Amino acid sequence: MVEPSVGGASPMRGARPAAATACALVGAIALAGCGGGGSAPAAPLSTAPVAAPTPPAPLNAGDLVVADLRTPLAVKRALSTRTAVVVSFLMPGVAEDDLVARSLHDARAAAAGKVRYFTYRVDHPRRFGDLPDLLSVEMTPTVVVIGRDHRLLNVWRGPVDATLLGQSIAAAVARPIRRGPRS
Repeated sequence: MVEPSVGGASPMRGARPAAATACALVGAIALAGCGGGGSAPAAPLSTAPVAAPTPPAPLNAGDLVVADLRTPLAVKRALSTRTAVVVSFLMPGVAEDDLVARSLHDARAAAAGKVRYFTYRVDHPRRFGDLPDLLSVEMTPTVVVIGRDHRLLNVWRGPVDATLLGQSIAAAVARPIRRGPRS
């Protein structure tokens, strides 16, 4: 309920002229910044086509995972060996991410010493370089399992339990390495 003001004067009486003045001032500043009053001639528009950067194609199961220039050195080294690799992206303190962290911890015991694990916190982006682009990571939690042959085996976006992770990691460790043709 709005109480009537004393003396019949409206409490909003001075608000409309002040609002109109503020809008006029903002409009004048915006127009002044448009560059319409300068004496220099406008630069001609370029007619050359501009190539937009193309994002990397998302990886699918079976695709080869290849490190890039900005890939963290430890991940590059792991991908250059014949070990399975598990990369996870988590945000600590978020229920689903904490569940996945526990699942990863529980699944690690099954293949200790045969797998390289990398867990990156998304609140520390300088540490994971180009991995989100390389592995098509768009959300947390995300877990990526790469086989010994450097091919993408599984990607989980969202919660995953330790049993399923353990099975995928075991498959990554057991995955045969394709040999090239003999010369």
